[in-house]
Amino acid sequence: SIASPTINTYDAISIYHTSLVGNLINVLEITYSGLFKMFGKDFMRMASRKYLKKSEYLPDSACLDCWGESFIAFIKNSELFAKFPYASDFAKLEWYCHLSEIAKDSSPLTSHALLGLISQHQDDLQLYLPPSL
Repeated sequence: SIASPTINTYDAISIYHTSLVGNLINVLEITYSGLFKMFGKDFMRMASRKYLKKSEYLPDSACLDCWGESFIAFIKNSELFAKFPYASDFAKLEWYCHLSEIAKDSSPLTSHALLGLISQHQDDLQLYLPPSL
């Protein structure tokens, strides 16, 4: 017969915690892939673990597509990136690229339709860019 191993509660929770942290770091690596390439995986994984130690940075939703924007502020204020003032700006660019990737597609406005709008509503026309831009 095969004996089933017993695991104490602390070890069971530790396994879950390790898995969760690993998954959140993977989300950051996907979202901020350029930073991970620029600074190296080891450094960025260490920085990500420090980021995740602050409860205000943890996800508040099961949807992780919209999580990670606060990583920009963490980078800007972290002593780890003090010698790299451009890092938070690059992170912001990556965040906006990420948002454009997950944004809902919208229908383009044709030049013919735009001309029609301009002729009818020239004084009060306002154009808004789609979220993917």
